[in-house]
Amino acid sequence: QKKKVSDIHIFDHHLCHIYYAYYASPFRNKKVAALSLDGGGDGVYESISIFDQYGQHKRLHAAHEGILGPIYSMITLLLRMKPNEHEFKVMGLAPYAKEYHKIVTKNFLKRILSIEGIKFIKSPKLKDFYFSLVEALKYERFDGIAGGAQDWLEENLATWISNVIEYTNIRNIIFSGGVALNVKANLVISNLNKVENIFVPPGSGDESLSIGACWALLDKLKIENEEKKQIQPLNNSYLGSDISKKDIEDFKNHPVIKDKYNLIKGEPNKLAAKALLNNEIIAICRNRMEFGPRSLGHRSLIANPSSKDTVSKINSSIKGRDFWMPFAPSIIEDEIKNCIEDNNKCDFSYMTFTANSKVTKRKDFIATIHPYDSTMRVHSVSKKFAPSFYDLISCFYKLSGIPGVLNTSLNIHGKPI
Repeated sequence: QKKKVSDIHIFDHHLCHIYYAYYASPFRNKKVAALSLDGGGDGVYESISIFDQYGQHKRLHAAHEGILGPIYSMITLLLRMKPNEHEFKVMGLAPYAKEYHKIVTKNFLKRILSIEGIKFIKSPKLKDFYFSLVEALKYERFDGIAGGAQDWLEENLATWISNVIEYTNIRNIIFSGGVALNVKANLVISNLNKVENIFVPPGSGDESLSIGACWALLDKLKIENEEKKQIQPLNNSYLGSDISKKDIEDFKNHPVIKDKYNLIKGEPNKLAAKALLNNEIIAICRNRMEFGPRSLGHRSLIANPSSKDTVSKINSSIKGRDFWMPFAPSIIEDEIKNCIEDNNKCDFSYMTFTANSKVTKRKDFIATIHPYDSTMRVHSVSKKFAPSFYDLISCFYKLSGIPGVLNTSLNIHGKPI
């Protein structure tokens, strides 16, 4: 059937971000402030919208002044890493910096951006994003630059979101866009007294724009509220492809597998738990693949989180990750509260937040804790939505007394799954 131009609907970048985040969120029948902030899309860096208790959307603000995303990307480039890809490395490096090494970077960045109410104000003296940084920071240490940039990002986000709450009188926050991938900043936001609840969806970057466009179309077509109620909140991120019995047979019969590996018969989760106890590393490929940038137990490498040797072993022989980057723990949902400091504002299902680890659990999770600030990028494993992974960790828990595992993606660093 031939389509007409009138059949094509166009939605701007940030509208797609906030519609995806809203309909993915658990917030229904209550007012929500939906914020997006990234490196730029359709001429905008940041937007503020609200959804009322009936799900009706209203945009309050969209502008090209919130330069946190592009500046952070240029810091990434300045540190000789890939912009729009390696920002998480800057975030991981930041806690290593001493306060006095961050001062020059923080002071320069503070001069180029301020906030008035819900609006960012970019300094007119900033002529470009890269060479201005090169000149201003040419004598600074690499860790001080990373630490100063992270502090600047966190402080600006905390001020901006506090002002949004004051302006809208709405304390339930949804945050999306590339900057929402900064899990350390998300922890700072969640600790704000003004924030009642905060949700950051899985895949909050540009990978989810197409989903947001579909949900934005509902309002454009004036779909009835009763029909929109059928759109349930996203309760897991296992939205990708599954594997078949044929895939498994092809794998087992592959010449390299037959030549180099042995098939061990038995109950897989119990066998894996015993191997973890012996500090072996397990590769998992089963059930539907995760959507977004985080491995959540279906395409994962897992290991004993209490063994520091695990980190160097995975980095040197498998992943090839940078030495300063911490791994993440996957913990069964029943035990999350016993492993992290109180934080009931966040959904830890998608590794979109860090949390402060409890002192009593640091020995058990030493391989997954950031060595300088003792935070963990926690993943809460659901018995309902990830039953096989939950059962594996439970088997390990029975053997070790540790209710979680080290979890990283099933790939070589920088390569596909």
